Amino acid sequence: MLPEGALMVLGAFAAMFTQPVWAHVQALVTGAILCQGPRTVAGVLRVLGFSDGKGFCKHHRVLSRAGWPGLQGSRILLGLLVVVAAGAGFPLVVLVDETLERRKGRKIKAKGC
Repeated sequence: MLPEGALMVLGAFAAMFTQPVWAHVQALVTGAILCQGPRTVAGVLRVLGFSDGKGFCKHHRVLSRAGWPGLQGSRILLGLLVVVAAGAGFPLVVLVDETLERRKGRKIKAKGC
């Protein structure tokens, strides 16, 4: 479904999903790329021609019921971003905000970072 370059990048996330769910994820990503307008699951499946298919609800379950390891996904994404930034020669700047609440006032430093 997807071009080889996109599958290489997306393939890094394959370990997060079971094999049946991974097939649905690839279809949803392909449809999201092709979809014009709101990228709802129904809109994505219409673009792919799956709107009348029997497995329509299975694609919805990928987003509503499938448990995804968020920490594993964030590690994979960070690794990909670091490889791309380093390969292109861009400097890597990491900003950390330790606050948990919103703060206001004239004395707050670096409030716009």
